[in-house]
Amino acid sequence: MTFNLSLTAFYNRLHSDVKPKMTNPMRNILVFLITIGAQVKPEFNKETTMSLFNKWWDAANSKDRVQMAELLDDGFIFVRHNTGEEWNKDKFLDAMMTDVRDKTASEGRRLIYENDEIIVSHSILDGPTGRNAVMLVRLVKDGKIIRAETGMTPLPVK
Repeated sequence: MTFNLSLTAFYNRLHSDVKPKMTNPMRNILVFLITIGAQVKPEFNKETTMSLFNKWWDAANSKDRVQMAELLDDGFIFVRHNTGEEWNKDKFLDAMMTDVRDKTASEGRRLIYENDEIIVSHSILDGPTGRNAVMLVRLVKDGKIIRAETGMTPLPVK
């Protein structure tokens, strides 16, 4: 059985009577994806198409602002996990180009799920804000990232 993950189905699942008993929306997303994980078949061909997740990773690591900008929709919004503040595309790219990226180490980066509507990834970031487990959810439309939101859990220092 193939399950086509759509944002409508995702929304309906999160707002059904069978919700996980957690208050953190990022945990709800993770529980939802784990629940359907065995049934999901990604909608892109990994062998012939470089995923948007990998394109972003390559552009961000090389600090290629032009390439990063091409992967983001003009109406892109980034939601800061700790304040709920929303950044537009330019403000987000400005932040990506600072030296904070050089001061932050990433471990265990992994793609949890990707299709043509959503990308969910997880990593451990160790930098100026401390050591954190980070869940990043990006919404995708027409091959571009339209929204990104993080959830972070502080971890003990190694």
